[in-house]
Parts: sequence; C-alpha cells; structure tokens
Amino acid sequence: MHEALTPGAHSITVDSIEQRYHVHGAGPVCVVHPGGPGLSWDHMRLPGLESSNTMVYVEPIGTGESGRLPETDLYTLSRYASHLRGIVEAVGGRGTALLGHSHGGLVLQQYITTYPDSVRALVLVCSTPAENEELIRDAEDSLSRFAEQHAQYGEATDVAAAFLDALTATGDHTLTQAMRRLFPAYFRDYWDSSSHASFFKLRSAITAWAEPSYRGRFERADFRDHLIRVRTPALVISGAWDPIISPRWSRALEVSLPESRLVQFPNSAHMPHLEEPDTFSRIVTEFLMR
Repeated sequence: MHEALTPGAHSITVDSIEQRYHVHGAGPVCVVHPGGPGLSWDHMRLPGLESSNTMVYVEPIGTGESGRLPETDLYTLSRYASHLRGIVEAVGGRGTALLGHSHGGLVLQQYITTYPDSVRALVLVCSTPAENEELIRDAEDSLSRFAEQHAQYGEATDVAAAFLDALTATGDHTLTQAMRRLFPAYFRDYWDSSSHASFFKLRSAITAWAEPSYRGRFERADFRDHLIRVRTPALVISGAWDPIISPRWSRALEVSLPESRLVQFPNSAHMPHLEEPDTFSRIVTEFLMR
C-alpha cells in the first residue's frame, strides 16, 4: 500500500504550512473536503463508502491539527484549492475522485476550474455555484420558516439567531456554540428521527475555529460562467428540505456543469449522508464505480 494511504492520520506540507488528512477504508481513492469554513472534519465521516473506497478526509487549514496561516485574509477558496491539490497529488493524482460538502463544494469548484481534468470525478453535496448576499438572504428566510414549522421545540426558535451569530462570531468558543445551536436546522427531522441520539452526539462534538470562518464569511464567488467549461463527470446531491443551501442552488450547479447529474434526497435537509446514509452510499458508490 502507498505510504500516503495507510490508515490513520497523515501530514504533508503545502506552501510551508502543515496539512493534515485522515485515511479510512480500501479501494479507489476519494478525497473528502468538509463544509465550513472553520468546521471540524469528522462530521463528514462516510463509513458506508469506506467499504469500497479509500476515503481521504481533509482536515482543513486553520482547523484541528492542521497549520495556521499568518493572516486571516489568506483563508481563501484559492488557498483551500491549493492545499487540496497537494493532497490529491500525494494520494492518487488523476485517478482520484473528490467529494465536497457545502463550502467544501465551493472548494471543489475552485479546484476544478483552476486544475481542469486533474481528477476523475466530482461529488458536490448540498453546495452552490455562488456565494453571495442572495444565498445568505435565502438561508435567513428558510431558517425563519424552519423555526415557525418546529416551534413546538423551544430551541428551534433560536436557529435564525444562531445563523447570524455564526456570521459575526470572532472567537472559537462563540462560533462553536453558534454552530451547535444552528445544528438542528441541518436535519429534516432532528428531534423526531430514530437517529436523534446519534445526531445529538455529533452536535455535541462539533468544533469550529473562527479565524478561517471569519475570512470565509466575506468571500464572494460565482463559478457559473466557469463551470460550463468543466468536462469532469459530476454528481450533484441536494436535500429537499435544506434551509442552509436550498435545492435551487443545487439545480443551478447541475445547469452549470455540462457532465453532471442531480439527485435530490426527499427526506433530507443539509446532511443527506447522515439522514439517508444507505441511499447516499449506494448512489455515490454507483457513480464512482461507473
């Protein structure tokens, strides 16, 4: 086995900064970039894919044990894509597939438009081709509706405020608490689901770092005009009930990517890999094995 792909934690150096990643499973290589920016990586563990793929989980710069950049303004999509490129080159090059969730999907779009034809496939989960004020307003409106629809659960009424607190947090503790308050809105049935205990455990473990998040909140991007030139096969996944990145943004991704297919998960919000894990694993596996 290639040393860079032995199970466990690994470190490489990209532009003089330590970049950590974690390897689980066996089979063709798929590199996973989590959402955020500034969130811990482990909420993106995909055990259902690890049985047939070598899953390489990125621990983004500015989080966990990965290195820190000297200035907050350096945490850009271009920098994340550069670090992702370093990992891809270390673990598999052109034969690698990429999977990105939410903000991680934006990193993948930056990557593929900067390094075209450098990987074999893309999986974009609950992501968007544009990060702008319209996306933020859309999320605010959706979260307000979520709060109204789940008003019987007291903490549901706090999710809209939590979203705004996450956008303005300047400290790690404040941001972590805001993300934990917001977390129920990431699920269609956070309180009623048979998986509530595991969702609650994951929520309690969420950790966030404000330094990369602060820069990411203010970076604006629109890849739609650039994606039309991408010929890498792409699977676009959305959750029908997602209040963070509503399904219309996933549809915009599908329209922008010529070689893409959209799959909407009818019983999921922002976390289809956790809400419908068996279906998620099957669909992604079939796509990667095509």
